[in-house]
Amino acid sequence: MRPIFCGNVEFDARQSDIERLFRRYGRVERVDMKSGMFFFSYFCYY
Repeated sequence: MRPIFCGNVEFDARQSDIERLFRRYGRVERVDMKSGMFFFSYFCYY
């Protein structure tokens, strides 16, 4: 699955915050964080 980009994120945001925020839409498989932005991917069932 392609990673999803999110920008303009607080610099003190943690990976657990991101996973908690987006897990209502599916199982978060991966989070790659940089300063003020991140990419994440959902687990694909097929």
